[in-house]
Amino acid sequence: MGWPNSCSHTWGMEDLGTQARVSHYYLPVYAWIQDQLKQHRDAGERGPLVVGISAPQGCGKSTLCEELHAAFEEQGLKAVGVSIDDFYLTHTELQRVSGEHPGNRLLEKRGNALTHDLELGTATLRALSSAAGSDARTRVPRYDKSAHAGRGDRFPEDQWAAVEGPVDLVLFEGWMLGFQATDEEAAAAIDPDLVPINRALRRYKDAWDMYVHSWIVIQVADFVSCYMPAYRLYLPSLYKDGPTTARKGHTLVVEIDQSRVPITDLSGLLPDA
Repeated sequence: MGWPNSCSHTWGMEDLGTQARVSHYYLPVYAWIQDQLKQHRDAGERGPLVVGISAPQGCGKSTLCEELHAAFEEQGLKAVGVSIDDFYLTHTELQRVSGEHPGNRLLEKRGNALTHDLELGTATLRALSSAAGSDARTRVPRYDKSAHAGRGDRFPEDQWAAVEGPVDLVLFEGWMLGFQATDEEAAAAIDPDLVPINRALRRYKDAWDMYVHSWIVIQVADFVSCYMPAYRLYLPSLYKDGPTTARKGHTLVVEIDQSRVPITDLSGLLPDA
């Protein structure tokens, strides 16, 4: 498989920042996933390669996924982008969760563990992983973050994305993917409001993370949002030990700066010229 000619408008932009991001970030990650795809196929694995992309909010993971999606589609592969954001509970269900935890500011709105529909996410990942034949059809949920004055709600099912046929690659991204639940004392020490969230997080590994074959962990240098309780509790172990289901040789760690340009040298991932 060669390089894409014109994956999207972003790849063709002329500013130096974008050129650096494409050359030193997007293309090496693209090459790494190509290699993971080859290993997946050579091992005789059935179904698509599922790549979990864990990265803090605002670091460009959605843009990265869009560019990767376009690149692989140009190569003739069927790629699907899935975000944990699309698995949030409905507005009514979010209100219920908030009501069951009065005074817990971390559950007043969507975001943390306990505000996702784990069963819906599991069913979606399972359907994408097992789709076979040209007549296969999978509905991927979509979430309307603007609904209810920004509180959000799930789009009606007839507005979900429809994926036709089997899939080669699933790009599954989220800010808390691969987080490891810790003991309750550690959670309470960071913030007592984290305790029910930490309990809920234990279910995510078996519900979602088990479907991930390969992981990309994106670290942001001098990350300014570490005041957020979940980041303070879970990022250290994510960076030290890796995601919940990480396997040796199937996890790529990338450190980027505030301009989304990698600090990590990824040149070794590129094929020889």
